[in-house]
Amino acid sequence: MQKRFINLGKILILILVLSLALVGCKGEKEPQGSTEIVGNNDEGQVTEGKGLVKTGELDLKYASSFSVEYYEGGYKMLTDIYDMKTLLIPEGKEVPEVAEDVNILHLPVDSFGVFSTVNMTMLRALDSIDKATIVTTPLNGWYVDDVIEKMENEEISFVGDNNSPDYELIQAANPDLILLTGSQSENTLKMIDMLDTLDIDWIGMTIHMENDPRGRLEWVKFMGALLDKEAEAEAFFEKELARITEIENNTEESTEAKPKVAYVRITDDGYTVKNKGDYSVKMLEIAGGNYIFSDLNPDKDGTLKISAEEFYKVAENVDILIYENMGAFVGNMEQLMEKGEHLDGIKAIREGRVWVTKQNYWQSADKTGEMIEELRDIFLTPHGELEETQHYLLAK
Repeated sequence: MQKRFINLGKILILILVLSLALVGCKGEKEPQGSTEIVGNNDEGQVTEGKGLVKTGELDLKYASSFSVEYYEGGYKMLTDIYDMKTLLIPEGKEVPEVAEDVNILHLPVDSFGVFSTVNMTMLRALDSIDKATIVTTPLNGWYVDDVIEKMENEEISFVGDNNSPDYELIQAANPDLILLTGSQSENTLKMIDMLDTLDIDWIGMTIHMENDPRGRLEWVKFMGALLDKEAEAEAFFEKELARITEIENNTEESTEAKPKVAYVRITDDGYTVKNKGDYSVKMLEIAGGNYIFSDLNPDKDGTLKISAEEFYKVAENVDILIYENMGAFVGNMEQLMEKGEHLDGIKAIREGRVWVTKQNYWQSADKTGEMIEELRDIFLTPHGELEETQHYLLAK
C-alpha cells in the first residue's frame, strides 16, 4: 500500500515536471503582436496589458510632428507633436480599453470644420473638399476654387474667425471633426476648452511646425489615415516627392551660378526674414537658390525681425528678392518702396528682380512641387522673359 502511494507520488511529480516544461516551451513561442493598453503611464511609455494588438506604424520620410500606429481590427492611433493621442474607432467596432488621456474618434468622418486654410489643402490633395462644411476664413479670404464655389452655393458656411468663432453656429452645423492648427497658444487652448464643453471632436494639425517642405507635404498621410485613404495619400506624396527629387538632382548637377536670394516681409515694427532652418529656405535651395542669410539660426524654422539697417547690410547685393505677402497685398515696386527705407540701394530692386508671393501662396501646401518648379524657373529664366507664375508675380 505504501509502495503504491510512493509510485503514485512519483507519477504525480513526473506529470508536474512535464507540465512545467510544456509551459516553459509555450512561453518561448514568438508572439504574433504586442498587446497594449493605449495611452501613457507615469513614465510616458506605452503600458503593457490587456488591450489592442499593434500591427505596425505609418512610414514617414520627412514629417516629424505626427505619427500613426495601426492595431488589429482597423484601429488607428494618431499622435501629434504635443503627445496628444486620438484613437480612431472603425465603423461598427467597440471602444477598447484605453488610458484616460486618449481622445476617441469614431469613423467614418463625413464632415469637417476646417479652421485653417493650410489644412484645407490636405483635403484638396485627396479630392475631399466636399467633406468640409464650416470654416473660419471668410469667402474673400479664400483662393481655393472649390471652396469659393461651395461657399457661394452655401455648402460651406463661415462661422466667424478663429479669434471669435460663433459657437452656436458651430454646434448647429455639428461637424464630425474640427481641424485646428495645433498650438499651445492661449487662443487655441481657449477654443479647445469650449469645443470640449460642447462635446465637439477636434484634432490639431501642426503642418506649420515642419522645417522641410516635403515634411509639410507628407501631412497628406495624416489626412489619409483620417479618411481611410492611405493608399491615395501615399500615391499623392510619392508623385510629388519624385517631382521635387528631380528638381533637386538637376540643381546638384547644374553648373550654373546660384543666384543670391532673400525673403522679406516689412511691417511697422521691422523687417521679417526667414531663419535658415525654415522650410521655405529649403524650397529655394532645392530650386537652386543661395539664401543670403545663411548664418541666421540654421537650426530654427520660422522668422526673425531685424532692423532696416541689419537687412540692408546683408541683402545689399542680393540678386533676387522675394517679398512674402501677408496682410495688405504688395504687388508692385511703388507699394514696396512705400513700406521700407534703404530699399533703393539693394541690387535686386535696382535691377527690377523683385518677386512677390500671390494671394494663393499660403493655401498651396499640397502644391509644393509646383512651387519649387516655379522658383527654379524664376532663378534660371533670363530676366524679362518671365513675369508671372501660379504663385509668384514679378513686381514692376
